[in-house]
Order: sequence, then structure tokens, then C-alpha cells
Amino acid sequence: MRSTAFVILFFCLLPNALAEVDFKVRLLDDPVYFDWNLAYGNETPILMNVMEGLVELDTGSAMHVRPQLAESWTVSKDGKTYLFKLRPNVKWSDGRALTAADFSYSWLRLLHPGLGATYAYYLFDIEGAEDYHKGRLKNPAGVGIRAIGKDQLEVRLRVAKPFFPQLLSFWVTFPVRRDLVENFGVKWAHPGNVAVLGPFVPTAYVPHSSVVLKRNELYHGLRPKLDTVTFKIINEESQAIKAFAKGEIDYTPYFGTTAELAEVKLLTAIRTAPYYQVCSAYFNVSIYPFSLPKVRQAFATIGDVARLPKMELTVYASDELARVATKITELLSRNLGIKISVSNAIQAEYFNRVRIGMAPFYYGCWAADYADPDSFFGIFLSDIENNTTRWKSASYDTLVKQAATMLDPLARAKKYTEALRLLLRDEVPVIPLYSPPLRYLLKSGFSGFKISPLNYAFFRDISASSAASTR
Repeated sequence: MRSTAFVILFFCLLPNALAEVDFKVRLLDDPVYFDWNLAYGNETPILMNVMEGLVELDTGSAMHVRPQLAESWTVSKDGKTYLFKLRPNVKWSDGRALTAADFSYSWLRLLHPGLGATYAYYLFDIEGAEDYHKGRLKNPAGVGIRAIGKDQLEVRLRVAKPFFPQLLSFWVTFPVRRDLVENFGVKWAHPGNVAVLGPFVPTAYVPHSSVVLKRNELYHGLRPKLDTVTFKIINEESQAIKAFAKGEIDYTPYFGTTAELAEVKLLTAIRTAPYYQVCSAYFNVSIYPFSLPKVRQAFATIGDVARLPKMELTVYASDELARVATKITELLSRNLGIKISVSNAIQAEYFNRVRIGMAPFYYGCWAADYADPDSFFGIFLSDIENNTTRWKSASYDTLVKQAATMLDPLARAKKYTEALRLLLRDEVPVIPLYSPPLRYLLKSGFSGFKISPLNYAFFRDISASSAASTR
């Protein structure tokens, strides 16, 4: 009788014990690309949990470089040649072994002029990379990227860059499988087609609704404790707060006010963390009147800008940005007498308008891609695709490129100070406004959540108590 009671009790408890744990995450908008060579926006939380690079940066404020898919590497005495040795026995989620050729293929694909990758410039420090991307070098064999056997990758730089390993934690440098691209074309990275190396595998995507990840049972690291991660696509901040309050999501970035959280009794759920980000007003200097430095200077210093034509401030639609845009237009109206309308666009449309030059005056935030000042200064170089201001300065280019190669921090700082003088006082293609911390809401019952100052949220170490989400 006792054994029968035990069996009954065991089977009563079993469903709870084996309930799948689903971590539900807000995604601000639909992914523009699943292809990590092309991605540049809100795909970040997906990509950083399904893929990995040669190295990773720890989530502390110092952001030290640690081996990831690379087991180790060596650097030549002149600092220009790196040799990476891959971690042994790493397999893609479909069981195929990772090889050095997966990296060389990915990097040359990123650089190929036909791909049109926004971040192609990211590898321009590699010998021959810029010439290959710009069509001056036709043979990719002339680029300083070479797979040696199955487990070694050689990289030759045109100049020494002390922070080069940091760049390899960024998603555009993650390996890509040639066979997947050839078999599935532009949809090679979509759920159902793609094989990955990270702790989770993308399995489903419903546009305007959700993206689902499942645990990668072949992951080379510690087995993730979560069974699934479900990204729920929620554009509006107010809707995200309601979803969090109802338990429909467990984690969301937060851009609202403390008062709004107090209204729904969620103050205890707010978390903050350091963030390497600057939010600014940008000018497209190819469009009048912002082609005139004095006009840009006036906006920055509240000067005399009489008789300017009607203007528009472009932002992407969100509750937070609506507040910021209202504040900017009020200040310009009060201090300069300029009437500026606000043009709200969904995120994909906003990025498209900015990139093709259809936004003369726009608000946006730039977050560092790696933990070095070069990540902020580099976006204003004349030949960089991410320089959406269209501003060009040979003097600025020289200063920033010289600073990037320097080992002496004081000498580096001096170059950057000179560059800042050009950027923010003399030419003013951008007006920095503020640097916000990371703020997010996290449901109680989850531990092991990590987020870096680059706003990379990692889910691989999360575990859940009995109060957390189950399917």
C-alpha cells in the first residue's frame, strides 16, 4: 500500500518537476536580418544567444577579452599577425564540426561588395580588406585572412591595432557555413534552415509576433538550464509594461519613467547597469541648411538661425523617443524660435530613411560595439557606411586613425581631444545629448541573468525557481 501511494505521489509531482522553463523576452521590433553578416539593429539579443565568436568580452565594466570559440591565439612581435587556434570538438547544432574555413568564409562574405553589409568596414584593418570591399582587389586570396588546416585561422593586419581581439566578439565576425548559404540563399539564417553554435537554436518566427529559441543540445559549453526562450515582439513601451505586469514577459528593456512604473506597482522589478551609449541629434550635412557649419553650430550653441526653412526631426516610434523629441523641439522653439515637426517612423523605416539620406535632422543613440573609444570615434570617419551624417574631414580621419594604433594612453587621449574639437566645436555634424544607463525589468524567480555594458543580454546561465515561467 505504501509503495502504491509513493508511485501515485511520484506521478502527481512529475509534471511540475519536468515542466519546461520558458524565458519570455520582449523584442522591440521584428528582426530585419537573421543573417549576422548583415544584421545591425534589434536582432542583437537573438544573435548573442544563438551564436558565438572567436572571443567574448566579460560582462564586468572592464570587459576583459576571453577565449570563446578560439582556444588560444598568438600575436607577432609587430602586432600585425594573429594566429587563432580553435577550441577542439565544437559542433554546429546539426552535428557538423566547426572549422577555420567557416570563419574565413564569413569574413570574406562580409567584405564582398555584392553583399552590401553595413558593417563591412569593421574588418578594414585587415590587409587587403578595404580594397577587396571597394572592388580595387578582385582576388580574395589577397586579403589577409587564411584558414590553416581545420583548426587555425591566420589574420594579417595592415597596421597594428591593440584592441583588434575585442572586435571579434561582435556578431558580424561570427562564422558562417558556406553550405547553408548555397542551399538556402537569402533565407539561410532563418529558423528551420540555420545551424548555430550558441546555447540556443532558433526554431520558429512569426512576423509581428514572436521568435522562439530552443536549447542547443550540442552546445560546447555548460548545458543551458532554460528549455526555451520566447521573444515577443512588442513595439510600444506602454504595452510592454502591461505585458510584464501580467506575467506575459519576464524581461524587457525599459525606456519609461519611474512614475509610470510606480503607477503599476513595478518599482521593485527595475534594474540598472552601466551602458556604453550616447544619444544625440544628428545632421545630414549633405542637405540644406545643415550643409552650413554655422547652422549646425547655432543649433549646438543656441545662436542666430533666422529665416531657416521648415524642418523635421526624424525619430523611430516609441514612447521614450516621443518624450525626447518633444523636449528637443520645445528647446529649439523656445531658444531659437525654430518650428520643427516630429516625424515618427517604425524602426525599420527609420533606419532606412537615415541610411539613404532622407532624414536631414534625426535623433538616435549609438552604443559601442566593443570596449574602446574607437567604437565611438570611428563612426564619423569619411569612408564608413555607418557615418549617416555624410560629414567628411580628412583632418579628423587622420587623428582618429593615428589614435587607433597608439599604445600610449596619454598620447591617444591627446589625439582624441583634437578630434573632438573638430567634431563638436568646429564642424558639429552631431550634438551629443545624454548617456543613459541600461534599465530593464526582470521577473523575480530567475537567477544568472547577465548583461554587458554593450547591452548584450546573455541567457545561457539563467536558472528558474518554481515561481518562474513554465510552458
